Amino acid sequence: LVYNRYGLSTALAMARQQNETDVISKVEKIMKSLDIEEEKEAKENRIQRKENSKFFRTFDWRLCGS
Repeated sequence: LVYNRYGLSTALAMARQQNETDVISKVEKIMKSLDIEEEKEAKENRIQRKENSKFFRTFDWRLCGS
């Protein structure tokens, strides 16, 4: 089987919202077996958003020719 780590994170978030304890435990077990850490993923996502934000603030949109 092939798992998408972002799909697993999304499934985990949705299961937590809906209080699906069986799904939560299964997804956490899969993530643990694949050595995917939720905190690490969250940190990487924050870093990526921060880098994207810096890019859009410093990019000169006048160069796009609108």
